[in-house]
Amino acid sequence: MGRRGSWATALLVVVAVLAPGARAEATTTARRVLIVGDSVTVGAAPAIFAAAPARGWSVAIDAKVGRPTSEGPAILAAARPLPPVVVVALGNNDGMTPSIFAARIDAVMRELVGVRHVVWYTMTPFASWVPAANAQLVAAAQRWPNLRLANWSTVSEGTPGGLLGRGPHLRPAGARAFADLLFDTLREFDGGTPVVESFGTPRPAISASAWVDDAPVAGASALHGTRIWFATPEGRVIAAPGTPWFGSVAGSPAAPVVGIAATPSGRGYWLAGADGGVFSYGDAHFYGSTGGLHLNRPIVAIAATPTGHGYWLVASDGGVFTFGDARFFGSTGDLRLNQPIVALSPSASGRGYWLVASDGGVFSFGGAHYAGSGAALHAFAGATFLGIASTTAAYALEAVLPTS
Repeated sequence: MGRRGSWATALLVVVAVLAPGARAEATTTARRVLIVGDSVTVGAAPAIFAAAPARGWSVAIDAKVGRPTSEGPAILAAARPLPPVVVVALGNNDGMTPSIFAARIDAVMRELVGVRHVVWYTMTPFASWVPAANAQLVAAAQRWPNLRLANWSTVSEGTPGGLLGRGPHLRPAGARAFADLLFDTLREFDGGTPVVESFGTPRPAISASAWVDDAPVAGASALHGTRIWFATPEGRVIAAPGTPWFGSVAGSPAAPVVGIAATPSGRGYWLAGADGGVFSYGDAHFYGSTGGLHLNRPIVAIAATPTGHGYWLVASDGGVFTFGDARFFGSTGDLRLNQPIVALSPSASGRGYWLVASDGGVFSFGGAHYAGSGAALHAFAGATFLGIASTTAAYALEAVLPTS
């Protein structure tokens, strides 16, 4: 939100550079984050840059006084390729009906499908409409599996002398609190511990590595051998050592790539975009896509059938789409989920499949039998689940445990 007078004039800048000093070295070792914000972020920028080196982050900030959320999508589109973590601190200048703000949030998030982690700051309640707007952010976190909130609403009110007047603008103490909340929120992404928990026997293997450069969105391994690939949101495919490479998306895909699935032979793979567009490489054949359909929620994963002659696409609401010899056995599309679906794994026979949500909830369909859920495990409280792999009657869930 802008203010009239010399204070606003002094901050009418866009900060889109790395912190001064020895940042060239930091970019090779620190994890990258882009922050898009308004005047509140402009005020917090010096504190963020001062704290970033010690926290192990390379920070870029694009912030401007008076910026509404409606400007977010164009800013993000122009910033591609986006880093693995994006922070949004917009909404202070929207001041309108909740439904309009909700639509603006979704427009921003559509540009961020495929970004592994998105953090959105809630707003300090400086006006009567802010609580309803913050409620829309809470609802959006249920719709978008890669979104989590930084609770600035509570932190700002609990920081003595942090705000100018009734807010939302920051005094030095508030700027430091804003930066501390940022890095405390990012800490679990930087230092989270990848773990795999299995259900049933025998214990299946899972190709779980979320920590390749630029945080690839998905991995796939062939049923025969140890061939492993990862795909980035821009459609770049990275082959593990000793694994053949069959190609990447040429140019920019219409929507970010969110999934990859290997053929059973290990001599090809499919990539899937958030719009359901499918790209095939090697001995992977194209059997169709949802690229021309209106989807209720974006596609989040693709899984191959055991024969390699088809595949499933699954959306974040658990809607399942079948192609080739993939069969439909049910979905969670008509259920109210606690957290969005993030992955699908077929049974060994292909006559069923499991869906897993980001909280570890497991849903079984067809001949896939339920054997347990990560959501019910106390040791996994606060974990973010990323994937699932299965054998005949068992499955393993991949999760990231936050750093305590």
